[in-house]
Amino acid sequence: MHKIYHDLLQSASYNKTINLTFNQYLLPGNEPLLVHTGNFQQAKTLLPKIEEVLGDKPLKYIFVSHFESDECGGLGQILTRYPKAKIICSAITARELNEVKNISEQQIPNTKLRLKLQEELLTISPELIATGHGECIKL
Repeated sequence: MHKIYHDLLQSASYNKTINLTFNQYLLPGNEPLLVHTGNFQQAKTLLPKIEEVLGDKPLKYIFVSHFESDECGGLGQILTRYPKAKIICSAITARELNEVKNISEQQIPNTKLRLKLQEELLTISPELIATGHGECIKL
């Protein structure tokens, strides 16, 4: 992670195949905030960097702007290490994260695969703070 502005740190990973860079941000401060987890693979690389910066300090918040793998695909890994972190997201994203509980047989007919997916995704058990629309906040 490298400093990009005052105390704001950035972790970046480049995907050559699609010519795209994925970024995650950490604001360590008094109540550490992570912006995006990256996908599953990116979170594996990101987690040791967060631990190095925070040391024994707990991660307080994880901000997820929307429901895509590069924004929240690593939630399970990050929350395994920081189980008390609260997820900050829009009401729509909160619904999408919670919808995992309601995956139907019509969506995934193979019961074994459906239950495995639900079990893996539900292990994150996040506490969500749905922000909705409103004024921007200054962190």
